[in-house]
Amino acid sequence: MSAQGEIQRRVDLRSLGLPGPLNALTPLPPGADGGMRMLAGVIGLSEWLVLDGHGRVVSRVKPESIGLAYRETFHLAAAGDGRIAMATSGDHRVLLFDEYGKRIAESPVGLFRFANGLWYEDGRWWVVDTNHGKLRALNGDTLAEETFIPVPETAGARFPALVRRGPAGVVTVSVLRNGMDKGVVVDLTAQGDLLRHYPSRAEDSEPVAFAWLGDTLLLADRSNYSLQRFDTAGRYLGTWGGDEVVGVLALSRAERQRWAGILLSAQVAAGAFGLLAIVAYAFWKMRPAPVERRTAVLARLATPSLHGKAVLLDGIRLYWPLLVAVIVLQLLIEPFHSIATALLAILKPLIAPPVAVMLPAVLFLVPGIALFYWLGHRIGLRARLPEFEALLSVRAVRWLQQSTMAQDALGPGEVVREVLMVQTSRLFPAFNLNAWMLTDRRLLIFRPGPGNDAKLLVALVRRDCSARIRPVVGWMARLGGRDRIEVTARDGRAYSGFPASPVTARRMADLLGDAKRLSTAWARISTVPQMCSPEPVVAFALSLLVPGLAQLLQERFQLGVVLLTIGALMAALFVGPVLLGWLGHFYDVPPRLGYGMLGVAVFWALLAASDATIYARKAHR
Repeated sequence: MSAQGEIQRRVDLRSLGLPGPLNALTPLPPGADGGMRMLAGVIGLSEWLVLDGHGRVVSRVKPESIGLAYRETFHLAAAGDGRIAMATSGDHRVLLFDEYGKRIAESPVGLFRFANGLWYEDGRWWVVDTNHGKLRALNGDTLAEETFIPVPETAGARFPALVRRGPAGVVTVSVLRNGMDKGVVVDLTAQGDLLRHYPSRAEDSEPVAFAWLGDTLLLADRSNYSLQRFDTAGRYLGTWGGDEVVGVLALSRAERQRWAGILLSAQVAAGAFGLLAIVAYAFWKMRPAPVERRTAVLARLATPSLHGKAVLLDGIRLYWPLLVAVIVLQLLIEPFHSIATALLAILKPLIAPPVAVMLPAVLFLVPGIALFYWLGHRIGLRARLPEFEALLSVRAVRWLQQSTMAQDALGPGEVVREVLMVQTSRLFPAFNLNAWMLTDRRLLIFRPGPGNDAKLLVALVRRDCSARIRPVVGWMARLGGRDRIEVTARDGRAYSGFPASPVTARRMADLLGDAKRLSTAWARISTVPQMCSPEPVVAFALSLLVPGLAQLLQERFQLGVVLLTIGALMAALFVGPVLLGWLGHFYDVPPRLGYGMLGVAVFWALLAASDATIYARKAHR
């Protein structure tokens, strides 16, 4: 291209057979014929290409002992004698080679956290140390550090990315924010003092590259796909490039916007489909049972039920404090963010960086936890009022109306008196839910399945049972925790859980053990729950290694799939990235963040293993 931005020659990179686009392009000393040469690097290609002025590959350089650094972003620069330096970005090193690729030196271990843009000047290699916020000067032969220039935080950006030597000895550097896309371009003195900004005309500027053309700075901004010109005083001079260049940039911008629109449309469609599926499932679950069956089942049922609009109205009456709290938090989050930002600006010189990162979250969590602590207590007290029994029992009553398995378990003339949903564990409530059905003769405990399916776990004769309610106490009571209902059979078997409706649970506990005026003409023999499981030690080991595996062997398919899916996601999102950063050196993972992410995955595995062990002990006792 000419100095005015007119295209003079094109090179079709596809003709070179490259596995990807160019990642680094830097000038080399002239060849033996005096012609121009360029060194090109491609991500995923373990050798560098030497191109002539016509874009033809004239030779290849195979760098020695660079590991897997060529698979990620890297930067190249060449000295006048042909030596080549490579800043390996997320590999946190700078490597020096001769012109044939033989490795000469390596930067000190631990010096860099993301070694990025570099250039050679006056016998030194200048390299950007992004996460440490410095521009380091390394010895031209040994790569030992000789000096550095600190890069100040400016306009909320504090991570230097690319750097060039500007006119009159200034240092021009792009400084980015946390996302490493948006930022500013500034000039610094040799001491690291801020001289001036180069204000891009793009909104939310994304400076991806820049270069000095004499006394004119050429800035490439990906936000609006523009090439902008500035003078040495930081004044905007207009755009750069001929009509053909502008046309190519416009097409690229239109392509990016098109894909952004496709992605947004897909997200909206997925959200709408998900919402529609949820609504359809809710209506399917709320469908009324046939009139004759509903009449027969509810004939002597003491547990109240609701239908249609009454469920919504009672739900609002019970949970309105929670709805108001969520709305208030949404309204306060923006003012809180502004206050926290101003407070951090004042306290930043006095506190350590990790504290600065954690402080806003702590400041927001403390009042949030206090608010939900109060809400939990408030809703817990209201749930014990008789007026909300029908709302809290509606799921159990509808299950009874629609479950043919439950109704087929009734004996001749047996009548249902109470029905109650009981959560057998505080963990995974959706997968540890039983339905207790109290008739005039027995207590039947089912495990509800998909649709109208259900599995009878145990049938206890009423006269052989006793029950009591154990009130929740301590901090769980303050958070609105549920009371526990405990049933003990004459043969020593015990069953307990956390009832959905406290009022129904108390009435059921009072009725159990009362054998007055009960028919004894028919009684089914009590059955032991059909539980299968490996030995507790084996179950613990299996679910610790692969969360959910033991649950699948225990025929708890739904819970096993959930544990296995979330465990796989944690392995992909937490464990894998941390190990790639620590062992593969592809990027920087701070120890605290890494240990925290691994801790979450280990906690999940221990949770799954504990659940599998408890179930296995019950199955083998």
